[in-house]
Amino acid sequence: MYSLEILLNTIIQTYLNQSYCLVYVSNNDFNCNFNVPVIRIKSTPSNSNKTSVYYHEFQKRIENSLDKGCGSYMVYNSNFLDFLQCYDLSSQLTLQKKGNRRFIYIVNYIDIDMNVINEILTSKIVKYIPDFIIIYPNEFVARNADNENSNLFYDVHNAFQAVKSFKIVTRKMDDPELVLLDYWFAENQLFLYNEDLFPFKVKDLYKMPLITNSMTTYPPYVILEKVNTIIYPNKELKEVADGIEIRLFREYGKRYNITLNITVEENLWGQIYYNRTGTFMYGRLLEDKIDCMHGAMGTWLKIWILLEFAQPHVVSKIACIVPIPNDFSESFYIMYGLTVLQPLPDSVAQYSNNAFRNLLIWILLQTLIISTTYTSGLTSIMTLPQYEEPIRTTQDLIDSKMEWGSNDDSWIEALIISDQPKIIELLKTYRVYTDEELTTNVPEKFGYLVEELAIGEGTGSFTIPEYISEEALLKSQTMEEEIYWTNIRTFWRKNSPFLPTFNDLTIKCRESGLLFAFQTQAALKYMNVSIQLHLKGQEKEISDDPVVLTIYDLESVFAIWLVGIIISCISFGVEILKK
Repeated sequence: MYSLEILLNTIIQTYLNQSYCLVYVSNNDFNCNFNVPVIRIKSTPSNSNKTSVYYHEFQKRIENSLDKGCGSYMVYNSNFLDFLQCYDLSSQLTLQKKGNRRFIYIVNYIDIDMNVINEILTSKIVKYIPDFIIIYPNEFVARNADNENSNLFYDVHNAFQAVKSFKIVTRKMDDPELVLLDYWFAENQLFLYNEDLFPFKVKDLYKMPLITNSMTTYPPYVILEKVNTIIYPNKELKEVADGIEIRLFREYGKRYNITLNITVEENLWGQIYYNRTGTFMYGRLLEDKIDCMHGAMGTWLKIWILLEFAQPHVVSKIACIVPIPNDFSESFYIMYGLTVLQPLPDSVAQYSNNAFRNLLIWILLQTLIISTTYTSGLTSIMTLPQYEEPIRTTQDLIDSKMEWGSNDDSWIEALIISDQPKIIELLKTYRVYTDEELTTNVPEKFGYLVEELAIGEGTGSFTIPEYISEEALLKSQTMEEEIYWTNIRTFWRKNSPFLPTFNDLTIKCRESGLLFAFQTQAALKYMNVSIQLHLKGQEKEISDDPVVLTIYDLESVFAIWLVGIIISCISFGVEILKK
């Protein structure tokens, strides 16, 4: 057994034994027998270009290995940069999202060139592969002309028999300089330092900040004072940087000693296309100009195909606030006023004057007030409220034909792809207006889309866009049935090295209640509490079921009746005494 084969099997048994399968990329110059399931892929010829059939076939095989769930790659090929480019493209196209893949590159003894190794270490793609090592021969058996194995240096199949030791190196995530991990000696088949060959690297990144892109201030998710905020893990921040997502990122930076660079995008999220291009925030993420994007991002199918989702930190209900139903009693008073103030008939008008008219009006009003005083307690229970039909469900919204909408189609991104007849009918009245139009020029009856956060059951706050005026909010109520609900997440490039640890932190913060505390603190500090209470109060269920009257419901009626009887008896007694 070749010394290299022993070394590789040792590494496999120690570090890759949990892999579903191992992909071995080689040009067949050196074949090893491994103790795990292996997919063997022949590498591209050294003279092939990216447009050749060989390169295209090689890229498709890498993509197929990713689709099968392979988590480890071992490459014995001098053209390692071509492999990295194919792997990076394939990892962006596959639907298999598996982090922490491990890579081993074996350098041919003939090709030991530090310039080549440095080119690999400085590659942009390697920065996103923290679990990556390079193995190359460190010391050879002394050559002897009389030695029958002197041709080992010229026979590629047997070359590694002449190696006395191997050197194993890697690089830091934030520094491309070569880092020595260990030596392995063929004589005793032992490592020199017994160091972890795949150490945890996503920490202490002093030269590599985590760059995020966020939307503008949108409480309670994001509250930022500057368009470019740098947050150091152990320093107090002078400017305002707050909100659920900002606090979550700051907690992540403190835990792993990572500097945050949070930039603001004034044009919201942008658009993303299936050809892996996009605008604004999506475009920057696809071009690897940022590491992740956030700002009330929902769970959408198109995004899932092209990017990678973090664990949800908030459950958001997309709700619609609609005008409060008109009270028919107001119309009654208007009609009553028109009735009593209309001109008297000619047969009566000739015997009356303005004083008589005013006297008649006051008598009628006093009669109405007195009768209402006596019967209001009873009628409020025995009669139904006289309101317009309220809009409580999506079916009610469809039947009302009332326009509803927002300032962007992204609010209904999850609904556009639906083929349900009800959803299609609902979207017919959806409208998109500018912020200015939504503030000053919307129809009298219009439904606004808002978010209700639901980190804790029944305890979420409302996220209200700036274009909805306070006057419009006070005249509105929340529909009982949400338009839809979605999980709010942060979006990352596929195979981001930060994502596994960020997911762990998100789960811990959610389960411990920290995210709910972040939400509550941000809502109390940056949002209108009276508006929040108003919208929460409108959510209370109103029962239209008839109420069974008891003696306690009629106490006031009997009390008034008893007082009337007593007064009548006293008056009757006084009259008898006078006579």
